[in-house]
Amino acid sequence: MGAIRYPDPTPEQLARRAYARRHAAKCRAAKLAAANQHARTCTHREGPHGRCGGLLEDRVVNGRVVRSCPRCARRKAGICRDCPRPVYGQVGKALRCAACKARSVAMQTKKSEAAHRAEKRARARELWLAMPAEERERRAILKRAWRKAHPDKVKAQKRREALRQSPHARAYHQRYREARKGQRSAVAMGHACLGCGEWIPRGRAKKCGPCRQRTRDEARALLRSAGWAA
Repeated sequence: MGAIRYPDPTPEQLARRAYARRHAAKCRAAKLAAANQHARTCTHREGPHGRCGGLLEDRVVNGRVVRSCPRCARRKAGICRDCPRPVYGQVGKALRCAACKARSVAMQTKKSEAAHRAEKRARARELWLAMPAEERERRAILKRAWRKAHPDKVKAQKRREALRQSPHARAYHQRYREARKGQRSAVAMGHACLGCGEWIPRGRAKKCGPCRQRTRDEARALLRSAGWAA
């Protein structure tokens, strides 16, 4: 049985639909104006739980005081809430441009993670402890193998974490490095490879080049055997 095809609407039906949309928009605008009449911030709904929240302004139009919201005016005009660029999405609904939207989503995600960190950690720990000990050990081995197989990604992650550190943490690490400057200099001048014992003349690498490559190949082989992306 094929899909039911309804007849195209007539011009009269299209006109009635357009009139109904305009009438509904006027009713919503009147309801919003009545709600904003005794409010300090805009009560326009944005999504199921959010509101505009912009500070309302009073201006005189034809001898009457009209209360308006600058945020809603920018939204209707298709201007980003945080910058002069056009919005990314449908005009009248979208709030920000692509760059400001990405920053806002990242900030909201970070705020949500900070607010629910304790319960998320408790839930993750509960699931981890409910897992059999053999499965926990298997996953730990695979995680260590993944880090050995992708040293460039681990290095980039450490760099991002270092840039996110607070000034207090950076000052602590600086004091730690200064206190052990002599030890670090001795290691940098030369040391034995942890894999084969070959002497590494300079640098902070713990293993020589062949040992690092062998460790990486073994880790990738282990990941492939377990079905992980190597």
